[in-house]
Amino acid sequence: MTWDGDIQAVVLVRAADPGAARLERLLRDAPGVTTAWVLAGDADLLVLVSCRDLPELRRLLTRLRIEGGATSTATHLVLRQLTAGKPRAG
Repeated sequence: MTWDGDIQAVVLVRAADPGAARLERLLRDAPGVTTAWVLAGDADLLVLVSCRDLPELRRLLTRLRIEGGATSTATHLVLRQLTAGKPRAG
């Protein structure tokens, strides 16, 4: 996974209609969205985002609610990335 921006976040999204085409379309086309998954559980979607700065992140979150129909978002800023998996033999 590559991060393009200086601000990376994991956003949990609840949607009025989880299968809404407009939300999926927005996620496919929105700058800053790296990856998104449809979930079963408390959140309907998990979205990885990479933005230049906090104002850009705020604009994306606003678009998810206003244009995409998200009823709520919970944003978690990434502090650092860990490498998971088995250690490599050296």
